[in-house]
Amino acid sequence: MSRTISMSRTIIVGDVHGMLPELRELLKGVNLRGSDDLVMVGDLVDKGPDSAGVVRELRTLREEGFKVTLVLGNHEEKHARYRIARAKTPAGQVIKMKDVEELEAITAALSPEDVAFLDSAVLFSRIPEH
Repeated sequence: MSRTISMSRTIIVGDVHGMLPELRELLKGVNLRGSDDLVMVGDLVDKGPDSAGVVRELRTLREEGFKVTLVLGNHEEKHARYRIARAKTPAGQVIKMKDVEELEAITAALSPEDVAFLDSAVLFSRIPEH
């Protein structure tokens, strides 16, 4: 009698920077399985053309039952600071932050569910086997 042992894998990915097609290609290449732990180690957003799409893709994977851990990167932290500043700044007043136009465009493209996913980021993640 032959048995197949399904071993879970830890897949660590960082610095996606809004590159959705490349993220999809990478996940296809590793053949992401339901038993895998996908650990995103920051910088999902900024620089690339589809930051909101990257966030949505990973959020959807989590909603479909994949284990997706998001570790806070400096770019996610910058977006969180921007959202806080935007909430506290009176309408019409300028927010003085570097790359404010990109921050605004990405923030406008994120759904409340996307923001909640970003806000679920942890400061660190322990991987027992490592």
